[in-house]
Amino acid sequence: MSEGRGTTRPFEMVGAPYVNPDQLAVLLNSDGLPGVSFRACRFEPTFHKFQNEPCGGVQVHVRDRKTFQPFLTYLTLIQQTYDLYEPEFRVAPTAL
Repeated sequence: MSEGRGTTRPFEMVGAPYVNPDQLAVLLNSDGLPGVSFRACRFEPTFHKFQNEPCGGVQVHVRDRKTFQPFLTYLTLIQQTYDLYEPEFRVAPTAL
């Protein structure tokens, strides 16, 4: 998964070449996570994971900072993406 590094929205856009953005956004929005909604998006990182590869994913849109739970939100995003796209889903180790 790309966490949006190499774009103008790091950690706000999350995705990979194999992700159907509409499918993932609908699934995540149906979870009813507090203070956040998800917009389907496409992006192409200019560096880091999936450099110069078109990626489908979601843009994380914080609607209420007071109720937003970032850890729960990103944990849910990772789990739902894994459930939808395993075995393509993978967590790449950070390059040192």
